[in-house]
Amino acid sequence: LINRSLGRILGDIITDRYGVSVAVQQDPYRIIIHVPGGSIAPSEIASIIKSLSSDEVRVRGLEAARKTGLFKRRLVHVARRFSAISEDVDFTDVSLNQIAESLKGTVVYEEALKETLEKDMDIDGLIKDIIEPLHNGSMEIIVVESSELSPLAKMGIERIGRKTDIIPADKMRRIILESVKARLMNESRTLVCTECFKYIETVVLKLLSDVRCPLCGSNRLVPLNMDENDAYKLVFKVKRDDRLYDELIRAGSIVSRYGLPAIYALSARGVNLDDVEAILEDEPRLTDRFFELIMDAERKALARRYW
Repeated sequence: LINRSLGRILGDIITDRYGVSVAVQQDPYRIIIHVPGGSIAPSEIASIIKSLSSDEVRVRGLEAARKTGLFKRRLVHVARRFSAISEDVDFTDVSLNQIAESLKGTVVYEEALKETLEKDMDIDGLIKDIIEPLHNGSMEIIVVESSELSPLAKMGIERIGRKTDIIPADKMRRIILESVKARLMNESRTLVCTECFKYIETVVLKLLSDVRCPLCGSNRLVPLNMDENDAYKLVFKVKRDDRLYDELIRAGSIVSRYGLPAIYALSARGVNLDDVEAILEDEPRLTDRFFELIMDAERKALARRYW
């Protein structure tokens, strides 16, 4: 499982960095990475492994797991277990991708991802047995280039076609980016004024042009992912909960400084106020860079839920 985890992570990094489709195959004795045209030197692979931090392994491991056929098969089993799909549904590769996309953010999706990480990968073992020893000097990587395959390597190459996981190239990044934009712009959020705490209204973000309270004129509006009834209950609770009050006031202060981009950042999935401030400090405008930062923050937020 450690080799599988490392192989998937390496494949994911190579795909992102070089924009090529990577075939990965592993067993307890080896990891075989096939890159079209042999465009990556062994020394580069070694450099990637040496540069991996424990945090990056966790984030990359989660991201790589989601792209594998193992996860999609787990997703089908979990969805059937939860009665989310019928037992007799016949799936194709295309419909599996569609099902995975439609189940994002659900309990079924999260449970399938959790099971994939627990049963099909070993991120903790990878960190303990490889990443940390490399960093503390108790293990080293030796690059050996040869014109001939060793017996073990030859055996692995002969089997590569039978159980290879393809890590697809991320040529669809623009489409994914536009998807994130569209999702955020079409999100409904309940705005609460953290100045007067009297204005509460649900809006669709793309229809929001003026970040200002119509009752008191403050620009300290905070988007909440709840309906208006729950928002009213929350406002009532604020009077008795100092921690909640401080959090809302801080969020309102962020919106007062950055305006509409702050509303979008605060509406992202799973991000905390530190994430929001980091995004806005890096890019305070609604640019492609801004939405790329949102994508990365959401990915890391998802990883935090599992580690």
